[in-house]
Amino acid sequence: MIRSSKELKEHGYLNCGGKLEIAGVTYDVAYNHLLYLEGPNDEIFDKLGIRDKKNFCEKAYGYKPSGGNFPQCKIKDYPALTRVAMALFKKAEGKERKRKSNNKK
Repeated sequence: MIRSSKELKEHGYLNCGGKLEIAGVTYDVAYNHLLYLEGPNDEIFDKLGIRDKKNFCEKAYGYKPSGGNFPQCKIKDYPALTRVAMALFKKAEGKERKRKSNNKK
């Protein structure tokens, strides 16, 4: 289970069947998207305040994603899935740092 951008960087590319926990949401790595089994697949986008999930994924994938609750990359494009996971981790970690900073004030 990968739980941070640091762990993901150390791990390298994601593969089908891998698991991630981003901001308390656990995803399985599928062939062309991240899969959340406990609720809507796009839960993480709502939780992180990402309004345009397709645009967010397009920036990470480097090309237009296809449809789905979690915008899909090309089949078995694990480097693209790794980039979107890293972008989600960084967004979540940034929000957490901001929250902790606000609590110290």
